[in-house]
Amino acid sequence: MRVNHILFIDEDKATRDAVKITAKLNNLSIWVPDTPKEALRLLEKNSYQIVFCNTHLSHSYTQIIFNYIRSTDTHYLTRCILVSDKDNNYSLRTAIDFGAHDLLLKPFTGKELLQTLHVHREIYAKSEETFELYMHKQVFKLLNKNFNQELLTPIYAIMNVANMLENLEEDDMPVVKTELAHVIHAGTQRMTRNINNLLTYSYFMANNNLQSLPANTPINLSKTLKNILYQYECGKTAAPAIITSQIVDSGYWSGIQHFIEILFTELIDNAVKFSPPHGVPHVTLTAINQRFEFTVTNPIAKPVFIQTEELAPFKKFHKDTSRNGLGLGLYVAKLLCGYFSLSFEVKADNNLFSVIVCND
Repeated sequence: MRVNHILFIDEDKATRDAVKITAKLNNLSIWVPDTPKEALRLLEKNSYQIVFCNTHLSHSYTQIIFNYIRSTDTHYLTRCILVSDKDNNYSLRTAIDFGAHDLLLKPFTGKELLQTLHVHREIYAKSEETFELYMHKQVFKLLNKNFNQELLTPIYAIMNVANMLENLEEDDMPVVKTELAHVIHAGTQRMTRNINNLLTYSYFMANNNLQSLPANTPINLSKTLKNILYQYECGKTAAPAIITSQIVDSGYWSGIQHFIEILFTELIDNAVKFSPPHGVPHVTLTAINQRFEFTVTNPIAKPVFIQTEELAPFKKFHKDTSRNGLGLGLYVAKLLCGYFSLSFEVKADNNLFSVIVCND
């Protein structure tokens, strides 16, 4: 999700034109959409430092927009300014009750707009600095507490295999060679996945400027998914599994290859871990004309925790055992969906557990 600067939402064309002129004269980056619907689409794709919003948008869009900003993690620091006509008798108290940080009364001068921007940009910068410091501390605490679970466990598995190899007689080597090679491969695969997840988690949670990420490139989703499924089906993972799949792919989708690989892998791995011994996860991918939908469904032996807004990054922090498995991997998958503006839905129905990701 890109970080932009200022969004000004107003259905009055004269006000929009005046704001555009002020922005141009003062070399400011102010997005001024023509309609509230367009503004909402921009908010879904970008995060903003400051959002100005008129009190009387049609179809209750003012309340919809404020509710969306307040309920979305990516807009946590966004400063909201309520814009109202002077004869509406709105006060700063009214604006705060509405969910805004300040009130700008119309008609306003260019100087008044610039003063309001200056004040709230300074507040935003201070809030961002405080928030980043807090998140860096939180990330450090989380990584420190979960180092054993996420990294040392696969390392110990590899060390145990090395010890076994040292003690094996030469006659026994051909019998166990393939099996031990799979254990080593699975351990390194798991360690690589965990490191990728920890790096992705720490980056997204501690770095508020995502503009330094690689640019989107064309991705062959079908080929990417088949490569991941192969790792499971040939026994190169910690949990060899039969996974059925149905893939309909035409063309390419624009994104970051590394992140898409993490997204697909974590959702599939979660399905493998949840499936009972004789259960078979099923993966479907439909990617046509820049639209794609990716679904992973697996049977479950018991009810699971499915409220995605409460997904925790590290499952060991919860005493509720029904959350087991819904830890760092799924949390990172959800973060990536937010970055790519993808929907992330989890369903449980008739002993089936499904995760659906799409770009509608």
